[in-house]
Amino acid sequence: MNPTDISPDTLFIPLLVSVLLGLFLTTLCSPQSKWIRAAVYLLSSIVMLRYLFWRTFDTLNFDTPINACLGITLLSVEFLMVIPDSLANYMMFVNKTDRSEEADRLARQVESGQYVPSVDVYIATYNEAEDMLERTIIGCQALDYPNKTIYVLDDGRREHIRALTQKLGCAYFTRPDNKHYKAGNLNNAFVQTTGELIAFFDADFVPCKDFLNQTVGFFQNPETALVQTPQHFYNEDPIESNLGLHGSMTNEQEVFFRLVQPGRDVDNSAICCGTSYVARRKTLEEMGGIPTLSITEDYLTSLDMQTRGHRVVYLNKILSAGDAPASIGIFINQRVRWCTGFIQILFTRYNAMVIKGLKPMQRYYHYFSHLSWMLPVLRLVTLLMPLAYMIFGFVPLKSTLDQIIYYFFPIYCLNLLVSNWLHGGKRSPFWTDVYSCVMMVPIAITWVKTLLNPFGKGFSVTPKPLSTQRLSFQWDIALPLFVIFMLYMVGFVVQYQTWSTHYDNSSTMLNIFWGIYNCIVMWVAILACVDIPQDRCYVKRDIEQRGMLVLPDQTIPLTLHALSEKFATVSLPSSVKDLQQTELYFTMPQDGLSRLPIRSIVKINDKQSSEDIQWKLVFSTLGLEQKRQLIEYLYCQPGQWAEISIQESRYTWNFVKSVFRLYPLTNMHSSS
Repeated sequence: MNPTDISPDTLFIPLLVSVLLGLFLTTLCSPQSKWIRAAVYLLSSIVMLRYLFWRTFDTLNFDTPINACLGITLLSVEFLMVIPDSLANYMMFVNKTDRSEEADRLARQVESGQYVPSVDVYIATYNEAEDMLERTIIGCQALDYPNKTIYVLDDGRREHIRALTQKLGCAYFTRPDNKHYKAGNLNNAFVQTTGELIAFFDADFVPCKDFLNQTVGFFQNPETALVQTPQHFYNEDPIESNLGLHGSMTNEQEVFFRLVQPGRDVDNSAICCGTSYVARRKTLEEMGGIPTLSITEDYLTSLDMQTRGHRVVYLNKILSAGDAPASIGIFINQRVRWCTGFIQILFTRYNAMVIKGLKPMQRYYHYFSHLSWMLPVLRLVTLLMPLAYMIFGFVPLKSTLDQIIYYFFPIYCLNLLVSNWLHGGKRSPFWTDVYSCVMMVPIAITWVKTLLNPFGKGFSVTPKPLSTQRLSFQWDIALPLFVIFMLYMVGFVVQYQTWSTHYDNSSTMLNIFWGIYNCIVMWVAILACVDIPQDRCYVKRDIEQRGMLVLPDQTIPLTLHALSEKFATVSLPSSVKDLQQTELYFTMPQDGLSRLPIRSIVKINDKQSSEDIQWKLVFSTLGLEQKRQLIEYLYCQPGQWAEISIQESRYTWNFVKSVFRLYPLTNMHSSS
């Protein structure tokens, strides 16, 4: 259809229909219904195909070779972005598993003693802080499962970690070198242990007490080789914390673990993710141990099992919690390692397109895993494309404003309205763009380097600092974004100066609005590159609970508001005055916390009601048993980690707020 064929009477009909359908679905329908999800997926696919048909046959510009080349490149990028996104949506929306009831049923058999195979618990560590590792060891020892043995696999060869394991009463393994990195570390322990099953934890992941009870029962099915659970994080990722959006965002990996993995599980295509999983020893022996051909040994483990006809089960229940990357640099370092590993696999016998033993849908899903790492690279192309017009005058896309309204806005608005609703409050289109923008240049560089030299980069351990005391700007990540941002400023100036001479103002307006949106996303991404000072040593949990403050001659009731491994925030009656010189203990006997000694007590706020006043109770050095009580209460209670859902309106407001609120810069004073 040519631009002149669009009647003014019908121009806004597709957009109006999309908006009304989006509002109807999100207000009156439940995304829990499989048929509703399937209908929305079908509707979105139809609208998207309508848009792609228009883009393919009515917008390419063949006036010059450069315009044709740029136009075909942009169209190809759009197709490459739509294909994995459509597949991901199919996995998330049309069909997915929920094994919660099955896990509860099987757990009763484990708890009753009907099925209790021996389990070796591996805690892999390299350079993590002792306090963090101690927390994980105590959490693993608290597992409510009798037939288990805890092993700490220290690839850092640290004597103080050996001493820690002796103090805590668990086994310690090390080796003389770091050959094959994490996979080699795991294989070193594998040949020295004998458990029927092996549970794997990274040094920063603490399991809930029922982790083994919930997962072990699945191995009664001889086809089950591995059970993977979600990765949940007890603190914010660096983009959330750097922008001051504490508790206002879901973790960037929530969509993968809560939506994508259950969809892949339908066709036995779920992925092992390196921690919080259990595997069958017999299957690993059949494989020759953990695969070592790529630095993403976890993915290869699940892929190898599936090619042999074994089942990789995904249990979508939060049974552990870990530490999110502490800084934007560490966040990028982790993603670069994952991207490197997935590209390396393409050059091995595990390439999903050629490896034997996979069914067609499994092959499709696994190839999607590789394709998904192209998305940040493709985002870079869409970020740069408007500059071709604004600075150099190239026109890769021929369109009028009427066509944009008629073809593009319907799919854009429908996606904006239903995306977060379908994702269960876990993803926003705006924030997806911000995360892609932060990662796109490092990932693009990684793509090129790894394709040219697949095995030139070794394993890079994700650092786990417990605190950062200074504000720092990650120039290596932000500088490319800043350069592109300044090029847009040049482009806007050029367009302003040549506005009266433009032959086609529709293309001008399209690229200007496209450029403005790109600049807004880049600005937020640049702000996210300012790492703020933060103390991540001890996670504070907001808990409303009754407790007691024990004095030598009396007991005072209190209300607990927040608790960490180092302090508690409580409310005490206003009649309580000076407690500085008194021997004090904090206790919650109903929750297993007994006489935790208080080193100091600080009044936080006495401007509340006359009934109570808030105080901060700082604990003294705790003994081992007291540490166990506190860690088990804070991290190991079954069902304590709640699934997070956030409305799109809140996501959008956070996005707008981040543009105008220079949160990172307000922390400069606190870092000095």
